[in-house]
Amino acid sequence: MDFGDTIEGHRRVIPITGGADWNLTRRDGGSSVEADYYLRTDDGVVIRNHNQGVRGNEAASAAPDAPETFFMYTIPTFKAPASSRYDWMNRAVFIGTLQGRKGQTGAVLIRVFKLV
Repeated sequence: MDFGDTIEGHRRVIPITGGADWNLTRRDGGSSVEADYYLRTDDGVVIRNHNQGVRGNEAASAAPDAPETFFMYTIPTFKAPASSRYDWMNRAVFIGTLQGRKGQTGAVLIRVFKLV
């Protein structure tokens, strides 16, 4: 859903599997993302992920038909059931990256790294 130009910049909401991505291309050429979605683990546990990211305007010249040039840093947070084996995710700090997948329009690769 494209909201067009707003006071903040160009705003879009992109549906993703299990949630939505609120995307903003800022007036300074940078961009930010705020995604909220749910993951289901192999053993059936549902975990909420809220992922915020930003990239500077140095990437503004990336060609839209070259998704592999899209890259940003993210700060994911997880909400796992306290009674599950994933409860440790509720108390950990993560950073991540988000980038386009080469040869796959509309697909991204998300990497998450635990800091603490």
